[in-house]
Amino acid sequence: MAISQDQVFDIVNMPGPDGQYQADWLVWDPVLISGFVSDNANSTIIDIAQDLKQVPDEFSHSFAVALDAVRQPDNIPHAIAVHRLNEVLVWIDSFGGRFGQRQSSRTSALVRRLILSSPDANWTASAIVSTIAMSEATLRRRLAEEGMALSELIADVRMLCAMQLLQSTHLPISRIALDVGYESASRFAIRFRRRFGFAPSAIRGHQRRGNEHPKTALSEPGI
Repeated sequence: MAISQDQVFDIVNMPGPDGQYQADWLVWDPVLISGFVSDNANSTIIDIAQDLKQVPDEFSHSFAVALDAVRQPDNIPHAIAVHRLNEVLVWIDSFGGRFGQRQSSRTSALVRRLILSSPDANWTASAIVSTIAMSEATLRRRLAEEGMALSELIADVRMLCAMQLLQSTHLPISRIALDVGYESASRFAIRFRRRFGFAPSAIRGHQRRGNEHPKTALSEPGI
């Protein structure tokens, strides 16, 4: 799956019969994207995402060696890593899609990044517009055009942060609730369940039992 920048999506890790799974992800620096030149007249810029479907073994090999270059920055020269990443871009282009640089970020993505910088802050419309130099009316209008409401956007970013903290730390759930802007652990739990379909405590249970639960991400161009 090739996903353009500023997309919010859930990834559900589905373990195989042996209880294991593997998920690999490549992200391109904007400089590499802007420098890529397509030779395929039939390819179009990927607006949201493109399903690469059944890819040949040669593509899988190119992806693997590019991933290896990113994982071994001390052993593989930077120029080689760039070459390998560009090779994957050529493959995607051959499938009819390419990443493009947006002239301006979507308002929702801009607000998401702002809230991510301090999810526990008291984010109000006035606080946000004072930071991004935009009127409150314009902010709400642009978010509406993108199918977003400000209150839901703030809550979603906080839930994204909470999910990451639950999965990557041993902090108590009550502390995580505070860290993402909820003084009430019960209100936090209600909002978390509404977003993901299960209670925050289920994540800690997941670490013991191995059941699958989603992760949420905000993308840069990548596959």
